[in-house]
Amino acid sequence: MEKFQLGVLLVHGIGTQPPRDTLVRWGDALLNVIRRATMTQALEDRAIENQVALTVGQASAGDRSGENPAEVTVTIRYGGQTERWLLAEGWWADCFPAPTYSELVSWSIRALPWSIALHIAQRYWQAVPNASGTRKLWARAKAILKLLGAMALTPLFIALLALVLILGLLPIPQLRSLILSAQTTLIGTVGDSLAFVESPIRAALIRNRILEGLERLKNRCERTVIVAHSQGAAAVFDALGGIPQAPDHDKNPTSPEPPPVPDTLVTFGSGVNQLASLRFLSTGPPEKTAETNSPYVAVAAILVIIAMLGYLFVRIRSGSTTVWHVGEAAAVWSGVMLGSALLIWSADRLIDTLTARAWLAAREKAADKQLRAWAILPVMVLLLVFFFFYFLFLRPHLPAFPVIILYIALILLAASLVMILLSSTEDMVANSVEKPLGLTRWVDLYASADPVPNGPTMLPTANATGAPSTEVESVLIWNRGAMLSDHTTYWDNLDGFVLRIARVCAETAKSPWQWKLPDATQMSFADRLAKWRVGFLRWAVRINTLFWLLAFSLLWWRHEARVPLPFDLPAWLPTWAPMAARAAMLAFMMAVAAWATAALLRWPWSRWVRAEQELMLARENPSDTVWASWALIGIGMVISLLVFLAWQLVQGSESGARELLAARWDDLLTGMMIGVFSFVVIAFWRRPQPDRRAGQQTVP
Repeated sequence: MEKFQLGVLLVHGIGTQPPRDTLVRWGDALLNVIRRATMTQALEDRAIENQVALTVGQASAGDRSGENPAEVTVTIRYGGQTERWLLAEGWWADCFPAPTYSELVSWSIRALPWSIALHIAQRYWQAVPNASGTRKLWARAKAILKLLGAMALTPLFIALLALVLILGLLPIPQLRSLILSAQTTLIGTVGDSLAFVESPIRAALIRNRILEGLERLKNRCERTVIVAHSQGAAAVFDALGGIPQAPDHDKNPTSPEPPPVPDTLVTFGSGVNQLASLRFLSTGPPEKTAETNSPYVAVAAILVIIAMLGYLFVRIRSGSTTVWHVGEAAAVWSGVMLGSALLIWSADRLIDTLTARAWLAAREKAADKQLRAWAILPVMVLLLVFFFFYFLFLRPHLPAFPVIILYIALILLAASLVMILLSSTEDMVANSVEKPLGLTRWVDLYASADPVPNGPTMLPTANATGAPSTEVESVLIWNRGAMLSDHTTYWDNLDGFVLRIARVCAETAKSPWQWKLPDATQMSFADRLAKWRVGFLRWAVRINTLFWLLAFSLLWWRHEARVPLPFDLPAWLPTWAPMAARAAMLAFMMAVAAWATAALLRWPWSRWVRAEQELMLARENPSDTVWASWALIGIGMVISLLVFLAWQLVQGSESGARELLAARWDDLLTGMMIGVFSFVVIAFWRRPQPDRRAGQQTVP
């Protein structure tokens, strides 16, 4: 059998990727970056033996069975030596039957609150350890606000999923076709997570497909590397034994032999923590978590709060109660709760005093808990007597019951949010993942705004034997700085991501030409440069979003009745329906305009990024490209135009287009010139500079 120096298994992520798609797209990007990164050194070294030559040889298209995956051989010649790599596709998209949409809705009801809560809490856990007192308070406040908003919107998301399920049953061909298409998309994406978390048989099929691909490579290659994305990373971890099957993490001494492991594992955009913790919770959460179920309590409390506030608002508007009455009921109930707490504390302190004097020594030894519980009983009776006497006899017109329910819901909401952010929940997430036994190197890459990894993969501080967990090479990279696109643009990041993959593969294969790739100093400068570029794009997109939000607010406020509708509404609709339709129409137009201007901002930015990435791979100065100046000028022109239009909207001249072009043309040009000049000057003033040691690499 033909022997290869390195085998690379490419494992795709969530979705319905067709076969061979991952191998072609990832393989082409990897080989092209290796070729470009070594080309400059090859031109400097005129000797043929010092040049790196890549040749793609025999390729197999494979089939859908999994027994014959798509693969391609690569021959690398350098210094009179020949090195052979085997790139194979770990395709698991069709190895299990897709779940039904009703199963997806049922699972979302159970998993969505926990998934959102853990996502927000993970950002909080990352910010707290190294933060000062003020920054820690700000991080906690920001996390609580995010949790409140997310938990409030969770029922809406679930209701939309259920609505799509119901609408798909209606016998309307056009609507049914549209709804079924949406359901198919959701099943092909989120359904993969459902299959991994809730179905052990489907998870076993995915596990087996990945292990078969790895074993095939290990039999034919001296060293192996797995490169896995998103849920593919979680599936690889599951296959390598990194996600324990039992929630208590107990190791069974009679378990079968551990699975084979690659020499190097590379995960990017990894969903390991989220999916492993959801599986952990679904199979057997810790007792405290099972008793409280904090996200569900938070969602229920928010729904109760909204319902009670709505009920009190209706009563106030109808005149059956007043704001003063609501405040009085809240103040009285707060006083009752405070008084009860003081009485209970006093009774507890009295028992401690009597016990210290040996007056209750026998009772203390016999039943301390029962004694303290009986001491609370008079307080509870006094509370109930006061409640019925005050609210039913003295002030029966006060809205006591809604206020009390609202009060209890607020307490439960606060307690549930605290439980979500506690370190015990953090430990549960970290303990749901282990570093696979026998794995010697693990590189974890995550983009700055990628919501799936949401930061580096979390591992427990100690393994099952009590020894510290082996370090993981977690690397932050910069793709686009956008939540919606960071997860899918890793392979467009040539210097920050693809070059790292190439270097990891070359180091694992012990390739003699690896010194020709840019070193760590140059890659560090590339990261700083990418962060700087992403920062400008993010600020440009933020300004664009703020402008269109301002435009929507002002246009709706001043011209709500003039917003056109594409069709006439039926007369039997309620009176508020036309206004809601006009608001939706204006919001749609503003969203389309915002998307168009954001695309206009990203176009020169993407050309600028690609030009500088090519120069970084060639070890040339990125400042040599003119794309930076032209891109900054283009972005500055668009931002200046948006700022000028925002000023005109505030001044109230949005309806005079001719006046704007005729009388204010000079102001527009002057403002854009000043804005572009200021933007370019500030941009280049903050531009990172390369380290003087960059490029000083020793030749082995």
